[in-house]
Amino acid sequence: MFKWVFRFAAVIALLAGLAIFLLSYQIIQTESGLHIVQKDEWGFDKAWVDTRDWGAMDYIKNTDITQKLAKIEWDKFGDRARDRWQQLQKKIDKAFESDDQTDLSSRAREKLADLRQAAEKKYQQLEKQFQNGDFSWEAFQKKLAELETWLNQQIEAVRAKFK
Repeated sequence: MFKWVFRFAAVIALLAGLAIFLLSYQIIQTESGLHIVQKDEWGFDKAWVDTRDWGAMDYIKNTDITQKLAKIEWDKFGDRARDRWQQLQKKIDKAFESDDQTDLSSRAREKLADLRQAAEKKYQQLEKQFQNGDFSWEAFQKKLAELETWLNQQIEAVRAKFK
């Protein structure tokens, strides 16, 4: 008898937890996978949404879901862009590590700081232009690659000067 009551209570608690989850969160299935987002208002309406076969009109009709998906994609972009920028910063730091681990001259350190500032300024301009919609993600990636090429050239120039 005790086991039956315990099992019944566990099932009820599980169902209550699932109900609360479905009331407050939305599960959105997209081509890129499942996304769980918080609902604006509690309710069972649109607890599960599959957008894999949606057309343009479906996105226009469901602006709340479209906005949530756009925010998810924007967050992904921000993460990828920050990762790429951190890689470029590490490249600056590694470029000035000498083979024999001797300390850099103060002038070389100044050049490194100037180069870091210039690269950061160029990156911020690129990011701002992208956010303003001046170019696509692909164009942003291409411009980041150009920034990396420029950075490599600058690093080689400074290395040659201070060897």
